[in-house]
Amino acid sequence: MFAPMNILFYPKKMDSDTDGKVTIYARITVNGKRSEFSLRRRVKERKWDPKAGKLREMIREVSDFNRFLENLKNRCIEIYDTLLKEKEDISAYIIKDIYLGKGQKGTYGTGDLRRP
Repeated sequence: MFAPMNILFYPKKMDSDTDGKVTIYARITVNGKRSEFSLRRRVKERKWDPKAGKLREMIREVSDFNRFLENLKNRCIEIYDTLLKEKEDISAYIIKDIYLGKGQKGTYGTGDLRRP
């Protein structure tokens, strides 16, 4: 069953520390229902571009982190497409659980995407 999906990355300001670093979260939305999880990565809030949903600056650390975000997004899209092709139920929770390795389709887990 087709269901529109969106993936958003954002900092949670309540988790900021004294260095101005915040934890980045991913929000998967399918059919208006959300599921969120922490990426367990902290970045300086002032370097975060909220419109682009990624870090600013042109240094290696930033490009590596932005590549990590793009890989995570692509993995979630791959999971979504597989569920769609197999005519499985699709929800934000199912996609998140499979990505995190908690779902039935464990082969789509985070594997090498957790740390670059």
